[in-house]
Amino acid sequence: MLRFLEWAAALRIPVVLAAMSADRSVDAMLAAYHRGAGGGSQALVQPRRLPAWSFVDAQCGGRHLPRQPAEAARTSTLSIEVLDGAPYDEIQAALGPLVEAGNGRAVVYRPTPEQAIATFRQLTQDLPGLDVYLVHEQMHNKDRWRRLAACHNTFTPGAGISGPSVLVTTPMLEHVRGLRFDLVVSGPAPLSGLLARAAQGAGGRPRLVVLQSDSTSDLDDDALVRRTGMVLGAGRTISVPQDVPLLLDEVYADELVGRMGEAAGRELRRLDNRRTVRERRATGTAGWLQVPGPRELDGDLCLLSRDHPGMEPELLSCVLGEEMVHVVCLYQGFLLQDGVLREKLVFESKRKRRPKPGQLVPYLIPVPRRLIDGVTGDANSDWRAMAALRTVLRLNMAPEDGGWVRTGEGRRFRLSGLGLTVDHIP
Repeated sequence: MLRFLEWAAALRIPVVLAAMSADRSVDAMLAAYHRGAGGGSQALVQPRRLPAWSFVDAQCGGRHLPRQPAEAARTSTLSIEVLDGAPYDEIQAALGPLVEAGNGRAVVYRPTPEQAIATFRQLTQDLPGLDVYLVHEQMHNKDRWRRLAACHNTFTPGAGISGPSVLVTTPMLEHVRGLRFDLVVSGPAPLSGLLARAAQGAGGRPRLVVLQSDSTSDLDDDALVRRTGMVLGAGRTISVPQDVPLLLDEVYADELVGRMGEAAGRELRRLDNRRTVRERRATGTAGWLQVPGPRELDGDLCLLSRDHPGMEPELLSCVLGEEMVHVVCLYQGFLLQDGVLREKLVFESKRKRRPKPGQLVPYLIPVPRRLIDGVTGDANSDWRAMAALRTVLRLNMAPEDGGWVRTGEGRRFRLSGLGLTVDHIP
C-alpha cells in the first residue's frame, strides 16, 4: 500500500483515504504520498482529534495543515453491551424484541461459516416471525453475489422492508459498505473489527452486543481480542467518532498489562510478543518483495518486474494473510450450485478433456487451505496440467440426505443450498 501511494503521487493520481482513526498506519500512508510527490521523507502526523482532514499536494509535495471541518460533524452515541451467556441464547434474546415489535433489522456475526449456517437454521426454527438471511464466504461465487445483492435491497436505508429481518454472516461482511442495522451482534474480536461492524448501525444511537463467551475467528489476533475484552469490560458507551482514538489507545496501552495478575500479565506479554514478531516478519518480507520506488529505478524499468528467488505462494500468504484455495463441486460431470445440478461441464475439445476455466468462475467456493490440507481432490492429469486450474480443487460429490457429500483424506465435505462445510474426520 505504501509503495502504491508513492507511485500514485509520482504519477499525479489523486487518492482519497478514509480512516476511522488517526493511527501510525495513516501517518505512514500520508508520508508515502508526500514522498512520492517529491516532498522529502519527513514524518507526517495526523491530528488526534476527530473528525479532521489532511491534504498532500501531488504537484509539489506540499502539505496543508489539518484543520477541523467547516461544519460540525454528525456524531452518534454507540452503546456497547458485553454479555457472558451462551452465545445462541444471547442471540435469540437480543432478537426477541424485534420479533415482538414486528419490525427492525439486525446482523449477527459468527466466527465461521459452519457456525453461521447452524445459527441460520436455529433462528429459522425458533423465531418463525423473523426473516432470516445468510451470507458467508464458503458459498459459490454466484450464490454469494446474489445474496449480497438481496442484502442491499433489504438492509439499506430507505429499503422499505416491513417486518423484522436479521442477516447471519461472518467477519467477511464487515468490509461491505452501505448496509444499515438497528442492532449489531458479534462475538469477541479486536476493537477495530468491532468498530467496523458497529459502523453499520443505523440512527443516532447504534447498538452493539458483544458475545464474550463466543469463539473467535482464526484470523483474529489473540492479544488484541484479550485487550479489547479488558477495555470494554461489561460494556461502554462512547461518542463516535470523537472517542474512537482514545478507546484504541486504551487497547494498545502498555499499562494494560499492569492491571492484570502476574500469570495473566505474563500470558498477555507472550501474546503481544508473538504479534510483534509476526508484524516485523511481514514488514521485512514486504520490504524485500516490493517494487522500487519512483526515484529508485535509475531509468531501468526492468526492476519493476524482477524475480525474487524463493518467492513462493507460501511466502506471500504469510505476508498477505491466509492462503485460499478454490473448490468446485461436481456430480457426474455436472456443476453443483445451491445444492442442485446446474450445467454440464464444457471441455475445450473432444481430444483435450480440459474444462473451460471461465465456466467454473460462478461455481467456485473459496476455502482456507488449512481446512483442506492433505486433500488432493479428484482432478485428472489434463485438469492439473492447466495453470489456471492448479489451485482449483475438484471434488466429485455423491447425494446424501438431501445434500451432496464427499468423504476422504480425513475430511468430510458437505454441500447444500447454504454453502460448503468442511469437517475433520478423527
